[in-house]
Amino acid sequence: MGLAPEYPDYEEGDECEVCVDILFDGSTPKYVEAYVTGVTLCPGAPSIVIDGTFLLTQSGPCVWGLIVAGILYTWTLRVGQSVFGITSGPAIFFSSIVNDDCYDAFVNQNGPCNWPFIAGTGGYVLLYWGPTIGP
Repeated sequence: MGLAPEYPDYEEGDECEVCVDILFDGSTPKYVEAYVTGVTLCPGAPSIVIDGTFLLTQSGPCVWGLIVAGILYTWTLRVGQSVFGITSGPAIFFSSIVNDDCYDAFVNQNGPCNWPFIAGTGGYVLLYWGPTIGP
């Protein structure tokens, strides 16, 4: 979903060897935009906004994240696995593990509501990067 890094205002991050060529066309982005939509809060969960567009910043070679009002949004790439999560302490609002090491679109895999652990169900996340993404 990203854009090629040949644009002069593309901000490069630390190289993610797992996906540098497959997803990032040779240049790992420092910033990734996460578009979150369709997450349904479970009964008992706090009335907070999970959906929206969020700017994640690289915190390690293959990890991007953001904390907003105590909610942690994270994208992690590993050999053979891509993971996206939205959590707050033990509460999981969104959880998706894809057995592909270079994946940038996720569907919430949370099972039935079980507050305070499973706090949200449904929804999906799309990730973007490129010259227009950043602070």
